[in-house]
Amino acid sequence: MLRINKKASIGAGSVLCISILAFFLAACGIDVYYMLEPPTGNYRTPEDPAERYLEFNTNYNANTELLPVYQGVMVYYRLYNSESQMNSDISSINASNSEYSSNGANKMISIGYQPLRSKNSGGDFVARQSGIVQIRFFTEGQSATPYKAAINLNGNPVDIPLRYNKTDGFDFFSDNDDIKVDEPTEESDPPDAYTGGTEQNIWYLNAYAVSFGRDENFTNLYSQLLHLGYITIQPE
Repeated sequence: MLRINKKASIGAGSVLCISILAFFLAACGIDVYYMLEPPTGNYRTPEDPAERYLEFNTNYNANTELLPVYQGVMVYYRLYNSESQMNSDISSINASNSEYSSNGANKMISIGYQPLRSKNSGGDFVARQSGIVQIRFFTEGQSATPYKAAINLNGNPVDIPLRYNKTDGFDFFSDNDDIKVDEPTEESDPPDAYTGGTEQNIWYLNAYAVSFGRDENFTNLYSQLLHLGYITIQPE
């Protein structure tokens, strides 16, 4: 099995050369495995409203030699009304999250984590540029000068985060009826939430960032996961 990444013996050759090489090897029946570099950043559990966002560096330049296989960085999340269940799932994902492997991502997805959506595109949010991404999932603070839900790139707002398969966000406890949305319930069986807990008026949002690609066979490829941390969503 040949592994191709930025450290491969073909050096820093052109994207075209990598694509031709991969096609040739696949045609010869030789397995090709693309080694995606993960995004970088620190685990966070912010409690101060001014700091209640999750962030990462896309590490884009580390994967540019794998264009067009490399697609960018995606964010996966899950909502919990049970802190203990969240921690149990985190432990299971950590046990599978090895370097240069999709095992961690596959485990995360099997548990029920879903991709964060983009209001601008209507599809999955994918960071396709170099820089620092900060995600504030819900609006909070004083109504005159609130900390608004937003996705920022290098300090500039570029999008608004939405729940998977939804047209709304995460403002479960907002006083503003224009942005307030319903909480997940066991009856609605939302794909992005664990609703089997007993904790009330609080949701834990745990999230991961992962470099994402698609090979010449249209197979999804994932890097090692970056655990971004979690935030709590509750009444102010």
